[in-house]
Amino acid sequence: MKTKNYSKNLSLGGKNIFILLFFVSLSIQSQVRVNFTPREPISSPSTSIFSIKGDFTLIGNTNLTLNNYDVNEPNSNNNMVYVDIDGDSNTFNSSSANLTFSNENGAIPECSKVIFAGLYWTGRASDGSNSPETFNVTKNSVTKLFNKRKVKLKGPSSTSYIEITANSNDIYYPQNSDGFMYSAFAEITDYVKNNGIGQYTVADIALVEGNGGSTGYYGGWGIIVVYENSKMKWRDITVFDGHAYVQGNSTSNHQIPISGFNAVQTGQVNVKLGLMAGEGDRSISGDYFNIQRSSDNNWQSLNHTGNSTNNFFNSSIQTGGNTRNPNLVNNTGLDISMFNIPNPNNSVITNNQTSTTLRYGSTQDTYVIFMAAMAVDAYIPDPEGVMSLVTINGVPAASTTTVTPGQEIEYSIKILNEGTENINNAQIKIQLPYTATFVNGSQNGVVNFSPLPTPNNIYFNPNDGPSGTLIWDIGTLPVPVSPTTILGELKYKIKITEDCFLLKNSNCVPAASLFGYINGIGAITGIQIINKPFIQGYVTSGLCIGDPILNPITTMIDATNFINQNCQNTINELVFNYCSPISQVPFNSIASNYPIGTQFYNNYPVNGSTIEYTNSNPFPNTLGSLNYYAVPPNANGCYYTLKINIDTNPTITSPQSVNINGCNSSVISPLVYSETPVNINLQDFINAGGNVSNNQLNYTISYVDTSNGSCPLVVTRTYTIITSCSTQTITQTFTIIDTTNPVILVQASNAEVQCDGNGNTEALNAWLASNGGASASDNCSNVTWTNNFTSVSDTCGATGSASVTFTATDNCGNSAATTATFTIIDTTNPVFTSELPQNISVSCDAVPNPVIMTGTDNCSDVTINVLDAIDRQESQCEGEYIINRTWTITDGCNNSSSYTQIITVFDNTPPTLTNQLNSQISVLCSEIPEVPELIFTDNCSGINEINYSETSNVVSIYEYVLIREWIVSDNCGNEANFSQTINVSVEKTSDAIPFAICIEENPIDLFTILDDSIPTTGEWQEITNSGGLNGNIFNPNNVTLGNYTIQYVVALEDNSCPMIYEIYLNVNDDCIVLAACDITVYNAVSPNDDSSNDFLFIDGIECYPNNSIEIYNRWGILVYEETGYNNSLKSFKGVSEGRNTVNRNELLPDGTYFYILKYTDEENKKHDRSGYLYLNR
Repeated sequence: MKTKNYSKNLSLGGKNIFILLFFVSLSIQSQVRVNFTPREPISSPSTSIFSIKGDFTLIGNTNLTLNNYDVNEPNSNNNMVYVDIDGDSNTFNSSSANLTFSNENGAIPECSKVIFAGLYWTGRASDGSNSPETFNVTKNSVTKLFNKRKVKLKGPSSTSYIEITANSNDIYYPQNSDGFMYSAFAEITDYVKNNGIGQYTVADIALVEGNGGSTGYYGGWGIIVVYENSKMKWRDITVFDGHAYVQGNSTSNHQIPISGFNAVQTGQVNVKLGLMAGEGDRSISGDYFNIQRSSDNNWQSLNHTGNSTNNFFNSSIQTGGNTRNPNLVNNTGLDISMFNIPNPNNSVITNNQTSTTLRYGSTQDTYVIFMAAMAVDAYIPDPEGVMSLVTINGVPAASTTTVTPGQEIEYSIKILNEGTENINNAQIKIQLPYTATFVNGSQNGVVNFSPLPTPNNIYFNPNDGPSGTLIWDIGTLPVPVSPTTILGELKYKIKITEDCFLLKNSNCVPAASLFGYINGIGAITGIQIINKPFIQGYVTSGLCIGDPILNPITTMIDATNFINQNCQNTINELVFNYCSPISQVPFNSIASNYPIGTQFYNNYPVNGSTIEYTNSNPFPNTLGSLNYYAVPPNANGCYYTLKINIDTNPTITSPQSVNINGCNSSVISPLVYSETPVNINLQDFINAGGNVSNNQLNYTISYVDTSNGSCPLVVTRTYTIITSCSTQTITQTFTIIDTTNPVILVQASNAEVQCDGNGNTEALNAWLASNGGASASDNCSNVTWTNNFTSVSDTCGATGSASVTFTATDNCGNSAATTATFTIIDTTNPVFTSELPQNISVSCDAVPNPVIMTGTDNCSDVTINVLDAIDRQESQCEGEYIINRTWTITDGCNNSSSYTQIITVFDNTPPTLTNQLNSQISVLCSEIPEVPELIFTDNCSGINEINYSETSNVVSIYEYVLIREWIVSDNCGNEANFSQTINVSVEKTSDAIPFAICIEENPIDLFTILDDSIPTTGEWQEITNSGGLNGNIFNPNNVTLGNYTIQYVVALEDNSCPMIYEIYLNVNDDCIVLAACDITVYNAVSPNDDSSNDFLFIDGIECYPNNSIEIYNRWGILVYEETGYNNSLKSFKGVSEGRNTVNRNELLPDGTYFYILKYTDEENKKHDRSGYLYLNR
């Protein structure tokens, strides 16, 4: 790595040139816990000696003090308290000191430039058995966690603290030894550059208050700053640190040999020393610090105005009189000193001296020393290179300030020698910026003195620097008459990069910053000039007039349009992948991807806790993913982020095995089937479903396929994956199976056949063989048909149905089904084979039993059921009804036939007598027997009504016939008459009295006919119904002509036979002369009691009382006959009076009837009339 120079007069010592040696004896080494080495700046890690026009300075202060301050009181066995001056309640301890720079030779401090700044802090925070790195402190009820590697810092340009963290190896943090005195370091160069001169405050050092025992508690801080100023002397400055624990009460000492500086050639040599130490007590002597004299090699004891040679480390701070807060004499354990070493007659360091030795030790005081710095007046030859910008893209540079990618810039370097000796091996080196490339053939060097130097060779080395280095090996530069004489000039061109990765950095605007250096060796002194930087000229205005302008020539690159047009799909960040175990990440494996000279850090901007990674401090092997920052040389604040992934052998997950619906291996995707190895990239692997735990590694991946089987077809894919960690083999299985069911093209059709009595086997087998007429296709193979027919189910005799599923199956067992029904039907009804019984009419007590019928069917056995349905809708009684006797013959399929016989049931049998009845007896009136109790029965419908009547017929006044009559009817109106005739002999009371009366005579009182001696308490009664008797009055006016018997019965109180008197009345018309009348028959009869046509009215019949009438139905059956028809008592009202087929007193049905009327007129001539009449109710 090339080093970076900081000023016009900066000379940086390489590791092979300036070496700080630290030699100690065995006894001494036992107390040096961290070896003292040069502290190299982060920005220039190879710099161990600063050769500059400038100096170093020290500031610092204590953060602990005595609770009861005394200038001579030690911190041991005393109570210590925090110093806290910042007025900030958030800090427990704080102190400040002002940073100032020298005004040597009229130097303006504000024009000085910081080269390096380092912050040190130290302390002792435990008096127990151990002292942990972190611990809690509570003060004023507030608890803080202190960390020995962390402090707070606030500079003059800052309004708040920042936290500064020391690396764990900077410097020493004992927890169980060495008095628990620790020291820490963090570089703060950039922070001091930004804040400048003024007050610096350090707070919250990991300290404790209280009594620290015989050693005591102490703590404080110090800052060393190396700075340059063109008006100051040349000096070689070295800063080195370590940690030496100097045990008191011993006689051991420690030496620090130093070499590599170049004291001035002539004149007084000034030497300046700076030291930081801890736990040196004011009241304990015996500690010392020496330098070896060059004059006699003896040790020169050192001291400054604040200490003595026998008590060098005495808690004093001597830093040139700068302001401190607090500004204490007794800093109770903290020593910071900066002083000039007396060098009378150059007895300590003489002219041209290049090495010396320091020594420190103690006889009783215990302390630690952790930083030392030394500055020696020096001499360096003084060649100069002045660079300038000529053109940008062919246009004079004065008219443009920016450049775009792909354009060219031309520069000029003018060479001078401003010193007092020739420069041998003079060489110009111009490192091209990482944002540009060299334009081959553009270089042109001109030498302005003679003879021409040797080798005078201009060439481009592409491997030196970020983008290569243009080198001009001049040879010897003479000392001109005037130091301003231009001895030579070099012109060349660079081309701005078109690399998208470099241009599209979001962390800054890209620029082309050009640095150049001049190297050589003083021809007289032999002093090397190493990488002395070019200047652009000198400051011509402002506070720092005359100072050289050391900044590089920077031209901003306007890359916006170029990026938009060309860089949209390019990467912004590099990712590096490594496999663990790895001892360290090879630095060059990272750095080689960036411009040469790029610096790498763990954070950015660089601060006190920043770690730089170099060949000697490579990137850590931390597992996981960490971000780092790459800062190219002369980057003007630009940086790049990068990521380092360190993983164990990467976990590689095979793509999941999958089942694929398909016919063959052509369905595999996205990587096609191949029986020969196929190379793929990582993305192909991921797209196929694979996964890796780290996709940033370099992978070499291939796969090859093998197959086995057919259904399923199993493809085994073997991946071979090679990384920097290992070669892994993983497999993926594709199970290719046809999971697509066949497609039924034509559905199976139902079949229906008539039963043939033999199971219809032929039709069934044909239907099954044709798969019910179904057809199917498959995407991969032919299909095979099967069905699930077993038998015809739900049979009815030799018929039935079968639901059959026809299944089409491909070679992989996928199937589709269609279902249809095969039905054997029987729609033929069975028939009767026996004679069918005829309709009959039977008496209710003679209903026959059903006959046994037989039948047959074409397919199955039959069953015959008989059912009598009684129809009483037109029945008038229980014994009259119609039986619909139905025989139903049914086969096994429920086909049926039926036959119905109609049996008309009638009841015309009257009830009968079941006990004995003497039908005729003769008795005396006094011997008349009691009415017998008769018992009747009926053949069908039961007894409905028994009407008993008793009549008597007078034979004579002393004899009559007593007729007892029982009229018994069943529920159908059939009547039976039972009678008992009793011939009763009565003592004759008197003979019958005959009496005649004409119908037109006045009514007669019948008592007038009887003897007056007959009691009138008796009862008059007609033996023959004339209708003219009313009590004892007989009115002949409406009586039919004829003879009538009227009895007068006087019942005796002793219930003896009654006294019977009879009157024989002859009603005549002797008093009337009859006239001839016309006969008119009104032949419409509607006997519905509406007083209209309720009877057959024969007009004029009254004139012919000697008449008779007969009425016949349509079958010629006599249904009515009467004599003496008179339109009143004797009249036809639609009621049967016949005795053949129609019951007497039964209403005749509506219809047409035929009448025959016969009558005799007054001349005794006979007449007749006949015709139809109509009965309608």
